[in-house]
Amino acid sequence: MTALGKLLDPAADKILTSAAFIALVGLGLAPAWMVVVVIAREFAVSSLRSLAAAQNVVLAASFAGKVKTTTQIVAISLLIISDQLGALNLLAPLSLWVALAATVYSGVEYFVRNGRTVLMAFGDRP
Repeated sequence: MTALGKLLDPAADKILTSAAFIALVGLGLAPAWMVVVVIAREFAVSSLRSLAAAQNVVLAASFAGKVKTTTQIVAISLLIISDQLGALNLLAPLSLWVALAATVYSGVEYFVRNGRTVLMAFGDRP
């Protein structure tokens, strides 16, 4: 575990899931508006983390964020194999809705939990 690894690992996760979601839109397997919401959340949370880091404030990952990542990976996987699921093919769009709900919830929770900390760090500047 290095400082660079701590920075690159979450970035790689975000890049890979974003690329997969964008590809799924291109294939007609995911609605573009849902993918925009998912990617917008990633940009917003990454921006908040960057603002905090600029003030030497470390924002810890939350359980909701881990659930978000897991549901996104499940949704991506099911959407990719949806045509092979037969009667269970309704699981793919359902999993995308679950991932969207987890994504929105974790984003709101992240800002509620950390927004004040970041704003206070900016307020303490001389």
